[in-house]
Amino acid sequence: MSARPTWVGITGITAADEPSAGLAAAQSLKRGPGAAGLRVVALAESAFSDGIQAVPAADEVVVVPSPQREPEAFVAAVRELARGRRFVLLPGSPGDMVALAPRRDALSQAGVRHMLPSPRQVSSLPFLGVARVAGLRIPRGTGLDPANLRKLALRPCQWPLVLRTTDGRLASAAALAEIPALAEALARPWGTATRAHEPVLGSEISIAVLCGGHGRPLGMAAAVPLQRGGNGALWSAVTTADPGVLAAARRILDVARWTGPGELHLIRDEAGALWFTGVTPGFPSWISLAAAAGRPLVRQYVGLCLGAASLLPGAYRDGLFMSRVAMDIAMPITTLGQLATEGAFSHDTHHAGTLRAASDHAARARVAH
Repeated sequence: MSARPTWVGITGITAADEPSAGLAAAQSLKRGPGAAGLRVVALAESAFSDGIQAVPAADEVVVVPSPQREPEAFVAAVRELARGRRFVLLPGSPGDMVALAPRRDALSQAGVRHMLPSPRQVSSLPFLGVARVAGLRIPRGTGLDPANLRKLALRPCQWPLVLRTTDGRLASAAALAEIPALAEALARPWGTATRAHEPVLGSEISIAVLCGGHGRPLGMAAAVPLQRGGNGALWSAVTTADPGVLAAARRILDVARWTGPGELHLIRDEAGALWFTGVTPGFPSWISLAAAAGRPLVRQYVGLCLGAASLLPGAYRDGLFMSRVAMDIAMPITTLGQLATEGAFSHDTHHAGTLRAASDHAARARVAH
């Protein structure tokens, strides 16, 4: 990268006990080689939110409107941050990816570099047919709408059913009567599509992928989640370089023509067969493990946004274990005060390019609490 700094704005930076990919992505960029040419900007929705925990992992924290609740205002805020800078946006949660996909053209016109999938791609439902073409099994299920609910009532199902949204949220229904309320809750706040499918007994496999603008897979890494909390947060995982798993992922991507980062969800059943259960837009929360194993997909994402288009060479490390811990972070109260009053915080307050949020964003943070 040139001497000109690259600003990387990352959303979805949440607490360690319910992490999205945002915090792990920021950590990956700051730890890897070439970090000196990057300025990581944590885009927090409030000075009092979990985003404040990003201060040690980012050069700056800036308060902006929520990309999920106020996407148009978010685009306007990022436009100002990108003005006169080489600015890359990485939505750090699946929900942010889904909310911003319809606005990817507006972001590009604002000078923001990104690799957002299309609105159609962020729905996992079309990819179920893709998996069949790729030769993978798919759990029996259906999209949730009134007509399909009637079909569920008329045919025998193996309960409990798994409900999965296009932004990766999960729920479980033990009876048909539970589904309408669960589906309505999962559809908020932006009408997310939900699919219900029968459970598959086996080992979960998560595959982080990064594809170019024409759908060509440029990098991937797979991991087996070992422990999840009650809220679904991943606490430990181990990488796997199983050739069969990676070949299955490539077959899916060759047909799907995905754009940008994503997470493929597979299950290996007790007989060894692979089942495809969906795709979630954006990097998974264990993405820092991929970097530690030799697959710096977040760094590659930044490079692709800046025009690079190279494959990641060589194999990544198999059997590398990650354990996540919750950490207490102490910082001066003046840091919180600056976030609340100015809407931004920088480790280097004398840097000529230090970002500053608009005053209404700082006011928004104060009024919200």
